[in-house]
Amino acid sequence: MKDLVKETELSDERTGGTSIQVECGLNKAVLHLDRLCQGSKGACILFEETWMTPNEFQAASGRETAKDWKRSIKHYDKSLKLLMVKGLFSTEPAACGCDYCTGTEPLPPPPSSPQTTSVTKVRP
Repeated sequence: MKDLVKETELSDERTGGTSIQVECGLNKAVLHLDRLCQGSKGACILFEETWMTPNEFQAASGRETAKDWKRSIKHYDKSLKLLMVKGLFSTEPAACGCDYCTGTEPLPPPPSSPQTTSVTKVRP
């Protein structure tokens, strides 16, 4: 599986977790995989300095009528659904008990100034 991953650079250094670049329509954002909790209910996408759920990002991208965010949100032209089917990442079960989903730890604010951290590019 190591040959499927390529490191790239992106301005963002708050979480230290794995992040991937995503796009929906013409919009580009960063999906924080460690925050991909409860499927579409977890605010895991940072778009224009705002945390969004996958459904909110899909709507902000003009795809509010799309029925499946996993198909409309892509990572380098590959749908998130395809990447999940290949086992590269998954959503946590609906009964997720992480600090973000239970509300005991708030999401950090968006960055005020760009910093460099690595972002994973997944190639199926």
